[in-house]
Amino acid sequence: MLSCQEGDHEQGEIMAVFTNSSCPKQGLCCLECLKQIHNSHLQDAINFREYINRKKSKLETLKTIKDFITQLQSLAATLSDLINELSISDELIQNQSSQDLTRDIKNIIKIEKSDKLILSKLPNIVTQISALKQDIKSIQSSQGPSQVIEEQSARSIIISTSGQSIQSNNNNSQVMNIQVQSSFTFSKINKHEDILLNFQNNEARSSSIFSQTRYILSEEVITENSISRIKVQCGEAVSIGICHQNIVFHNDNVFEGAFYGAYILSNEGIVTTCLKGVKNSQVKFVEINFGDTIVVEVNLRARKITWSNETAKRKIALELYDDVKVFNFIFGLKSSVFGSTFVKILP
Repeated sequence: MLSCQEGDHEQGEIMAVFTNSSCPKQGLCCLECLKQIHNSHLQDAINFREYINRKKSKLETLKTIKDFITQLQSLAATLSDLINELSISDELIQNQSSQDLTRDIKNIIKIEKSDKLILSKLPNIVTQISALKQDIKSIQSSQGPSQVIEEQSARSIIISTSGQSIQSNNNNSQVMNIQVQSSFTFSKINKHEDILLNFQNNEARSSSIFSQTRYILSEEVITENSISRIKVQCGEAVSIGICHQNIVFHNDNVFEGAFYGAYILSNEGIVTTCLKGVKNSQVKFVEINFGDTIVVEVNLRARKITWSNETAKRKIALELYDDVKVFNFIFGLKSSVFGSTFVKILP
């Protein structure tokens, strides 16, 4: 069993991992770490199954970077060989042989081509190299995690298979179960027929030529006592929020028109609460424009929903007024003069 290395945590059982770059204490954490250090950002915790998957993903990232390095080295070698071949004599013409003159003429033609095809591209590459060097220095100087995972010991930890559940079963401490949900897709069933999905079910697009808003729900539900987070990129005229599983649409127009049982942020920047058939609690936020990245976080333990526009750097929170235990994310797509719109779930 892995135990916490913080001095005052009595070597508590390790329960989760924090890899968020903005976290004040990255690495392994126990129950006391969650309470004392990570309480404000529990949604960033990952269990060991997700950590292992993330590790595999980053190994692929390293392989990709190494492939790029090989390509850059090959390019540098090829370019160096070309330049070495393009030698021009500095002797006076009258002192050169016919063979030397012919070689110089051919090389001058090649250099002129290089000027047009290669030289114009090199300054951009050099600029990127300078920026990359600064980024590399920044990464090298960043502080590592406070508690390092030893892979052999990590294998002894039981990994939950019921989602991203972080749980401590230490008999000497209270049992704590935090559901951190961050993997969501669009529902293939609970949607308007005019909304089309891509193969991965992470991008929804309206195919309608009419201006009415069409709705689609998430496939996965937001469960009681969980902290759920979804990040999306928005097209034109997108709204996003959460709704009851038994959401009711107006005049039986399923996934279209007015409804109740939802908390919605519209593209106009209005947060609307639709409960018991009455729309209320309209709050001016910030418009959702084309290309904006929106993060919605739902904390059912605290009965709160938060919308963050990462593009506009704005955030607003709203209390959940009812006692419903289970919600879905809901998305509205409204076609406009610019054509169909879309919303894409980001990792």
